Amino acid sequence: MYFPTLDETTGVLLDLHIVPIQIRHFRLNYAGEEDAIWLCDTLTREGQTLGTGTRLNDDNTLTLIW
Repeated sequence: MYFPTLDETTGVLLDLHIVPIQIRHFRLNYAGEEDAIWLCDTLTREGQTLGTGTRLNDDNTLTLIW
C-alpha cells in the first residue's frame, strides 16, 4: 500500500510511505521482514536510474528517498 504526502498548494510529492503486504488465502497480510528487505532492495536497485531508493524502517515499512 502506498501513502503519499503531497503539498496542498502545488501537489508536489513530499513523502511516500510504503507498507508491504501480501495476499494469502484471500486475506491481506503484512509482509515479513525477509520479504520487506527483498522489496526494499528491489525498489532501490530499480530506482537507481531515476535517482531514488528506499529505506527500510523498524516496522518493516519503506520510505522513498530521493
